[in-house]
Amino acid sequence: QYSKSSDKKTIIVKKSTSEDIVTNGKYLYYSKFKGDKGIIYKMNIRTKKTSVVLSSKKFVLLGGTDQYLYIGRIISSRPIMEYKLYIYNMYTKQIKEKKYDYYTDGVQVDKKKILYCEPHTDAGDHKFSVMTESGKTIFNDKATMVSLSKGKVLYYQILYYKDKSTIKYYLYNLYKKSKKEISKKVYEK
Repeated sequence: QYSKSSDKKTIIVKKSTSEDIVTNGKYLYYSKFKGDKGIIYKMNIRTKKTSVVLSSKKFVLLGGTDQYLYIGRIISSRPIMEYKLYIYNMYTKQIKEKKYDYYTDGVQVDKKKILYCEPHTDAGDHKFSVMTESGKTIFNDKATMVSLSKGKVLYYQILYYKDKSTIKYYLYNLYKKSKKEISKKVYEK
């Protein structure tokens, strides 16, 4: 916890295993392992009182919004972490598995949109999906690198033909539901 006005730092959680923490300024959500059980906690930041949201074997908090938590169940840790995604509705207290034909190495959350990417360790294109906070798929494609920012998905693909490769850059606007090719300069900006 960090206060800009006093420039004071306070440790409120030690040894968190979360890929990401989730907070709305009042509550903090995080995960910790106890043995092979992953426990998702909710902490009142003011009082420091914690409660267990849910727990299961190999659960890790990947991210969240004001209504949903995105939880990964560890499938593999070699050569990189791979997770099966679960979506937990904080209001209904229901959890559901998001069915994909691939696993993820994490999620990126921006403005109640979620980017779910297939893990990869090489320079090839891999699957990704963008979904609503409740898990409804909005857009799918393949990319070598992809990011989600301000309602836009920016990504590039490496296309191979014989012994040559070409890189193409794209922008997908989630509001207009339109995809267009862009220059490398626009992509990097």
